[in-house]
Amino acid sequence: MEAYLPLKDLRTVLGNKNVTFGIIKPYPVARGYIGKIIARLENDGFRILAIRTLEPSRKIVELHYQEHLGKGWLEGVISALCAGHVVPMILEHADSDMDAVERLREITGDKDPELAEEGTIRKEYGCDIDDNGFHASDSQKAVMRESAIWLGLPEAA
Repeated sequence: MEAYLPLKDLRTVLGNKNVTFGIIKPYPVARGYIGKIIARLENDGFRILAIRTLEPSRKIVELHYQEHLGKGWLEGVISALCAGHVVPMILEHADSDMDAVERLREITGDKDPELAEEGTIRKEYGCDIDDNGFHASDSQKAVMRESAIWLGLPEAA
């Protein structure tokens, strides 16, 4: 893992209100949009605390979506995430009072790129509802869990 903070320091920031987790999905990765997406995040006040690139196995994607296993929409999402490299990352917003989970979800946009607002990450870099370009955690509990799954960090700070 490439980390901007030592692992011991990452453990202390997980759970902070201004820290969140996201994944750049295969569609924008394959098209060379990693830098543009990271620039978009940085322009909004986020900085990367930890980042890596990997081609996920079905097992890791199913672990990520374990509460949704068996739902009809999930197979397309799993297939899309396993189709190429992804870039999971832990992000910290410069504003320590910022709800980073909420803010990242705002700039990410609707899960369907066709319905997402102009200027959002999914509108600009998503392909379809299965590979919508970017995943953003939906709660601090999910930040902890997803960081552990994708970056090998302990769930408890």
